[in-house]
Amino acid sequence: MERALRVADWPGAASFALEPIDWSADLTSRGAIAAAASVLYVTVMIGLWWWWTGRLARRRATTPIRVLVTGSRGKSSTIRALHAALDAAGHRAYAKTTGTAAAEIRPDGSEVSTRRLGRPSILEVLRRLDAALRPPNPPDTVLFECMAVQPGLIRQVADEMVDPNVVVITNVQVDHLEDEGSNLTEIAACLAEGIRPGSLVVTGEDAPGPLDAIRSTARERAATLLVVRPSDVPESLRPLIPDVHPQNAAITLAVTRAFGIADSLAVDGMSAASREPGEREVWRRPVGDLDCAYTDLGAINDPQSLAEALDAFPWPGRGVVRIGLVVGRWDRPLRSLSFLGCLRPELFDGLVLVGGPDRRVRRDLVEDGWDPHRVLTAVHRVTAPAAWRRRLTQLARRVDPGAQQVLVVGLENEHDQIADRGREWFHGGERVQLPDAWGGRSPGGATRAGDGSTGGMPS
Repeated sequence: MERALRVADWPGAASFALEPIDWSADLTSRGAIAAAASVLYVTVMIGLWWWWTGRLARRRATTPIRVLVTGSRGKSSTIRALHAALDAAGHRAYAKTTGTAAAEIRPDGSEVSTRRLGRPSILEVLRRLDAALRPPNPPDTVLFECMAVQPGLIRQVADEMVDPNVVVITNVQVDHLEDEGSNLTEIAACLAEGIRPGSLVVTGEDAPGPLDAIRSTARERAATLLVVRPSDVPESLRPLIPDVHPQNAAITLAVTRAFGIADSLAVDGMSAASREPGEREVWRRPVGDLDCAYTDLGAINDPQSLAEALDAFPWPGRGVVRIGLVVGRWDRPLRSLSFLGCLRPELFDGLVLVGGPDRRVRRDLVEDGWDPHRVLTAVHRVTAPAAWRRRLTQLARRVDPGAQQVLVVGLENEHDQIADRGREWFHGGERVQLPDAWGGRSPGGATRAGDGSTGGMPS
């Protein structure tokens, strides 16, 4: 039989002894204090969050009209048209846009730019909603542009933040492929996540696949769906709102009609609606010894809309070098690749690529027939904004050694620090009208500049 192991049999057992535990020292150790402080901090923060969001939910529940606008294109413009129409009808309306330049439109009509620290976050919706609904005179209407693109985040903005009783889905186009889906039907299903049970849903999308996806979600959530078309705007009213896109006008009238507002009153409001900052603006400033004009189409994030805008753009006459400043983003590589078909040699004399998968885009452009000497990449560093200006000068000289005038068109991504710095730099110059500045204009497409024809500005 094996002998049971005893403590006395251990080597050095004579010196082995259990020391009494000093509980007071253990509880006051640095680790224990840090753990207790962390638990207290988390508890306080959870409590404050619960109190803040509960107060916000109670205030939100007393707001009669809550509108969430999502979609691929035209969200900010639709928000502005809706705000103006509701304001004309006597509503105290607050609106929040996140488009070309994030801004708040207050009930008194004043507009304030949204200041951000770091990258955009959907928490911005909560903070702005809380500020808008504070006493003593909160609005009776809030309109928010949905700044989320992932399905779960869109649902969170709708369910936990805005709680809209009106949901607008402007349209469905190829954009945010990394997050929303790889085809129009998937993208529509993603955008439809903003639909709340029992809400009124207004959409300008009428293509069968995307519309079926929106209709399916609306049916599941017992929401009322209205499908509008530009033709819904009466012919007699269209001349009164020439600056409002027909689809945006049709959506606005559908919402105002739902609240019993007369079309004439809504149109009066829309005719005075503010425009997106930077829309249709052209800025002129010297770059080295070149006379440069700059305009920004970076708010157009899908290839179909960009192609339409480029074909309608009032291009300058002969002798002006046309350069596309393409600002890519590493978190949007599929957008960069989807834009390749819009970057045609008959529209641009050369391209400067900044950010994104620039080397991949350059390789594909060269394979598609672009002269490699006319597609340049530039350092994507906010601290080196002069890098792409040097590239502009270098490219202009390659296109035309005697060039004196250059048109620079910002493309692809507007929400990027390089794009922001580029706009700020050009805004230090003179604001001009492009046709007046260059003398002559022509539409894009296969026709080269200088043929004397005219084209309208993109809406």
